[in-house]
Amino acid sequence: MNNANKAYYFDKDIIEKIVTNLLTNAFKYTPENEEINFSSSITENQLHLVVANTGSELTEKDLPKLFERFYQKNENQQGIGIGLALVKELVELYQGKIETSIAAGVLRFSVTLPLQMDSSNAVLVKTEIEDRTSTEANESKNSLPILLVIDDNPEIRKVLSSIFSSTFQVLEAADGEKGLLVAQKEIPDCIISDVMMPIMDGLLFTKSIKENELTSFIPVILLTAKTSDEAHLDALKSTADSFLTKPFNHAILKETVNQLIQERKKLQQRYSKELILKPLDIVINSIDELIFG
Repeated sequence: MNNANKAYYFDKDIIEKIVTNLLTNAFKYTPENEEINFSSSITENQLHLVVANTGSELTEKDLPKLFERFYQKNENQQGIGIGLALVKELVELYQGKIETSIAAGVLRFSVTLPLQMDSSNAVLVKTEIEDRTSTEANESKNSLPILLVIDDNPEIRKVLSSIFSSTFQVLEAADGEKGLLVAQKEIPDCIISDVMMPIMDGLLFTKSIKENELTSFIPVILLTAKTSDEAHLDALKSTADSFLTKPFNHAILKETVNQLIQERKKLQQRYSKELILKPLDIVINSIDELIFG
């Protein structure tokens, strides 16, 4: 069947992340003078992606461990970081599947993703065709850092979006459960969340963010109308990075977001330098050190 003129629904950002990480892994671990092959096809409303490289020294026994963060075959080999682990989580979020195989030194990753708009994890589907001007504006906007705003009150979300719209890509969610899906998909630079929300409140949301290695490094600011010490203590126990009460001062909130992002950037730079050591010389003490390595 000729698919050239048929339209499909897909998530450009997730597919881009999957392909980029698979190809980066292949470029990184394919020996000199070996080959890397990439192919894609569409059959029965499913996208099939294959990335393969020759010259691999892996065995069948190694394949299940490839998606473990920082897995390394031996102490003289650099660990794989979180690239393949991120691929696996994104494929599962997309409700697809990923398979690996090794034969005659050829390592193959095969990804299958559905091309439809009724995914339970879909966040937003745009159905209007944008003109050239708005497309260029969106491309400029996409270069900005990402801020995720979570609040069940649409007016509060509107206010927060207006505060940060000129300096951030602002994403919104009406409760912690939806916010968690957005955070896992988009990996925002910072999150502002209300505490009292239906389905999943801000405390449970923050705890879920911080316990997941994929998102644990993202700064979380909790907003609440409660001013008691008990409420503040609950926020700290959820490992939130900052706690502000409503009504909040716009300037203080903006500065808090900026400082938290800058602190994370400094940590990332620090650990990216310090962890260029042999794994045996490193003592990993926190999730942050795992992520920034």
